[in-house]
Amino acid sequence: MDMEISIKRDLNETYLVLPEGTINEAAFRIMSDHPQAHLMKPEIHPEKGCAFIVNGGNTLEYRYRKEVMTISAVRKLFFDLDQAFTESRNCLLMPENILLRPQLILERETGAFVFLAHPGMTEDLFAGLRRLVYFCCENFAGKEDEQAVMDRLKEKAEEEIFGFEELLRVLSESSVKKQETLADAASDDPGKKKHPLLLPAAFLLLAFLLYMLFFTGIGDGEPRLLLGSFVCLAASAGSLIPRLTNYMIRR
Repeated sequence: MDMEISIKRDLNETYLVLPEGTINEAAFRIMSDHPQAHLMKPEIHPEKGCAFIVNGGNTLEYRYRKEVMTISAVRKLFFDLDQAFTESRNCLLMPENILLRPQLILERETGAFVFLAHPGMTEDLFAGLRRLVYFCCENFAGKEDEQAVMDRLKEKAEEEIFGFEELLRVLSESSVKKQETLADAASDDPGKKKHPLLLPAAFLLLAFLLYMLFFTGIGDGEPRLLLGSFVCLAASAGSLIPRLTNYMIRR
């Protein structure tokens, strides 16, 4: 859907003005009186259009015309979009009221993304999502494993029927896999590995020391030394069996 978009400036603000259309008055009032974190606040501009303040950040189109997107930026974009969808329900808007065009999405200086939700217009939600995925893929540059994530994201968006949750799942899985990779790398680090027999050996050594103290008569042959020796011996045996089993399985 083509629409007339104009930029208006005054002394303090820069406005993106869209045709007013048939405004949902209740939604407009809620959005104006109770601004949401991920939805731009609308107001009626003197030129009889619905205006949105766009200073304080760059549009998605402008920002990534100059730089490439990272996987973390793509993930943040869609996670913030998920929040915007939730907020749209609080504002009595339909998800289709969020216009998913790169020139209508603002990235704040904090890194948060803010979306334009017009209370008098609708667009095909999944066409908008597909367009947004294509934009991210065209402007993405990352490592080989990250490129694989973007390829899966694009494949999902090219399906005839797909859901927003599925796109988020692709991005979430990439985050989980990265964490698992880091955990595996840490477990394979020889400097951080602890031998599974270390704890049983410590208990065994302590049992031997207590027994020697009792046997040599140091401490007047205190019976508790002998009892402590048996307790440490039992602890050594109890910790040895599961650790030795796991160690043998991994080997």
